[in-house]
Amino acid sequence: MANVLDTHIHDSLAAQTDKAAAERGLVILRVIVRGTKSRPVIEIILDGSRLVAVEDCEAVSKSTADFLDELPGMSKEYRLDVLSPGTDEPLLHPYQFQRSIGRLVEITLSGNSEVIKGYLRSVSDSAITVESKKNQKKISPDSSPMKEIAFVEIGKAHTLVDFTSRSET
Repeated sequence: MANVLDTHIHDSLAAQTDKAAAERGLVILRVIVRGTKSRPVIEIILDGSRLVAVEDCEAVSKSTADFLDELPGMSKEYRLDVLSPGTDEPLLHPYQFQRSIGRLVEITLSGNSEVIKGYLRSVSDSAITVESKKNQKKISPDSSPMKEIAFVEIGKAHTLVDFTSRSET
């Protein structure tokens, strides 16, 4: 970011976006700055324990644009995009797992890179439970179709798009 925006602008932008998101009960997952100093492109990804609404994106966008317009040294030729997380967003925080209960997930374990694919059935403070898809082999041949995975064991986690009918899950 510092290559496109000066450090003081970057730091001020980070503080402003955090504040604007917090006012709506949300958090900033990422601020991506690309482009050039004269025409920066700023992407802000919002998330939270509840779903992000269009009104949330509008409010954070307006607040951030008003801030950027008054910021000395900031180009007025910027593009600002405020977004909710897409389907390819990794699951990193417990609230993201909680929101994904019932959905198809792919978990890569950190220790051995084993990949587990199944339906997220529950989330606790320390672990998740995944059930293998019906009509597929069990998560591991010598186990039940349910597997509890501690958060500390998770290397990567994503929600997958599932095109099977609900009765097949």
